Amino acid sequence: KYAYDPLFLTALIVTESSFYNWAESDHGALGLMQIRPGTGIVLASETQMRWEGIPSLYNPGVNIALGAYYLSKLVSRYGDLGLALEAYNYGPTKLDGYLRSGHRPQVYSKRVLALYNDLRTQAI
Repeated sequence: KYAYDPLFLTALIVTESSFYNWAESDHGALGLMQIRPGTGIVLASETQMRWEGIPSLYNPGVNIALGAYYLSKLVSRYGDLGLALEAYNYGPTKLDGYLRSGHRPQVYSKRVLALYNDLRTQAI
């Protein structure tokens, strides 16, 4: 739907949760793509996806659909996949603060993109 290579989403999921569906971060992010409940509510509303509370984020189909949509929003906002990935990791507010101070984080985006490249190489 958002034209992402499934291997790219796989790299993002592996980076976020190591494919552990019940993953929970120290910051309250849940599921495969590590989405916070507050963000999930907003994303579900925007996509007209049925929201059934926190259990929705443990549903792989819902979690991946919301995560892919969220990343597409971030790509539209920042106009750059690397920045969008950093915003996905840090949150847009924190990333904006970094950018205002002249710092452009790259560690997370490089990790995801390197894994994606590895997955593509293995798939050939």
